[in-house]
Amino acid sequence: MFNSGILDVAISLIFLYLLLSLVCTAINEAIEGYLKRRSATLEQGIRELLNDSDGKGLAKALYNHPLVSSLFRGEYQPDVTKKNLPSYIPAKNFATALTNIVLTNSKAPDSSIASLKQALAGMPESKVKGALEALVDDAGDNMDRVRKNIEDWYDSGMDRVSGWYKRHVQKITLTVACLAAIAVNADTINIATRLSYDATMRQSLVAAATEYAKAGATGQSASLQTVALTSEECKTVDTPECRVKRNLEQIQQLGLPLGWRKEVFPNSSPRDYIPYWLSKILGLVITAFAISLGAPFWFDALNKIMVIRSTVKPKEKSPDEPAVDRTK
Repeated sequence: MFNSGILDVAISLIFLYLLLSLVCTAINEAIEGYLKRRSATLEQGIRELLNDSDGKGLAKALYNHPLVSSLFRGEYQPDVTKKNLPSYIPAKNFATALTNIVLTNSKAPDSSIASLKQALAGMPESKVKGALEALVDDAGDNMDRVRKNIEDWYDSGMDRVSGWYKRHVQKITLTVACLAAIAVNADTINIATRLSYDATMRQSLVAAATEYAKAGATGQSASLQTVALTSEECKTVDTPECRVKRNLEQIQQLGLPLGWRKEVFPNSSPRDYIPYWLSKILGLVITAFAISLGAPFWFDALNKIMVIRSTVKPKEKSPDEPAVDRTK
C-alpha cells in the first residue's frame, strides 16, 4: 500500500515534469514557427503523391491553383524556401484542384466523367495516372464519387506524411528535453532523494500541484509570436516565449535543488566523482525521457494520482497526531 509520503514525492516529480514539458512544448512551437517544418513536410508528401520529384509538374500546378494558392502568400517555387507554404491543405481543395488541372491541361470541353477519362488517357504514363484511372473507374459515372475517391487517396497519403512529421517532432522534442534537463540540472534521483526527507518541500510542491490541477492548466498550443516581452508583459500574453518564461519562473519558485552551483559537486576524493557522475547522468536521462512524453501525459498523470492521494490520505494517521481520549 502506498503511503502519503511516497505519493507526495510522486506528485512533486510529476508536477516538475509537467512544468518542464510545458517549457519544451513552447520551445518546440517556437522552433516550428521559425523552421516551418510542417509546411515543408506536406510539400514533400504532395510531391511523392503526385509523382513529381522536382516539384515542377503537377505539384507546382496544384500549389498555384486558386483553391490552394489562396491558402498562402506569394507563388509556389519548388527551388526556394517553403516557409510561406500552408501547413494544411483540405482534402476537398486538393481533389477539386487536381481534377480541374487534369481537365484544363487536356482542354476538355466540360467536367464530365467522359471528359476526365479522355484527359487521363492523354497523360503520359506514370504512377499518378494509374492511380487516378483506378479511382475514376471505381466511381462509375458519378463525378462526386470521383472527387470522394481522390479525397480518400489524398488522406491516406497524408497519414504517411503525418508519420514523417511525428518522427521529426519526436527527435526535436527529445533533443530539447535533454538540453532542458541539463540546463536546469533537473536530476530526478537527487530531487527524489531530497523530497524523501524534506517534508516541508513536499507539502509546498503538493499544494502548488493541487492548485495547478484545479486551475485546469494544459499544454495546448497558442498563437506564435516572436516579439520579446518582459516577464510582466508575459502575464497577459500567451506566446511560446512567454510560456517558457512563466514556467521557468514557476519552477524556480518551487525551491527544488536545481541549477549548477559550486556546492552541487562533491568535495571528497576524486574516486567519489565516478559514482556521483554516474548517478547524475542517470538522473538527467530519466528527467529528459520523462519530459519528452509531453505535458498532456503528465497533466493526466497528475490528475489521476491526485485522485489516488485523496482516497489514501484520509485513511492514514499522522505520527504526530495525538491520540483521542474516547472516555471523555
